[in-house]
Amino acid sequence: MLGVILHEAGLISPPQIEVALREQAQLKHLQLGEILSLHGWLKQETADFFAERWGQLLNQDSDRPLGFYLKEAALLTEAQIQELLKEQWQTRARFGSLAVLKGWIKEPTLKFFIANLRPQHLTHSNYIQVQQSEGHIDTPKPPITQEVLDSDDLSFFQDDTLIIDDFKWID
Repeated sequence: MLGVILHEAGLISPPQIEVALREQAQLKHLQLGEILSLHGWLKQETADFFAERWGQLLNQDSDRPLGFYLKEAALLTEAQIQELLKEQWQTRARFGSLAVLKGWIKEPTLKFFIANLRPQHLTHSNYIQVQQSEGHIDTPKPPITQEVLDSDDLSFFQDDTLIIDDFKWID
């Protein structure tokens, strides 16, 4: 069962599972996760997370952020999470997509976590957090740099959602 879950999560391949299962038949004192870890195909903490915690998580409402589970599975470090959160705040790109773009997790792994822990998010954009308000879709703006602040060009600060056609003074 663990091998199937790890494969569905995009963490190991069928040939790796096959090798580990053959070795487990010879080395009965070792668990599948231990063998995968000894080969360097997976961290022991990741195998333990899926062997011990994954089933529990599927049977409860998961209200924690995605980064919490990726850290608990030893797929991201705290430093990586903090970097992703900072970049997410600046770009409004999705947390998981940033982790994939940086090469820290694979896209199938991200989709596996979302499909199992946040299925309501499967229909959202993979890359950008889209917020709608009053018929307007917010798109991310680049971070404000010193160059932008020093520039005479104010187009960065203009918002085309508010158009005033007729302005009258009220006496």
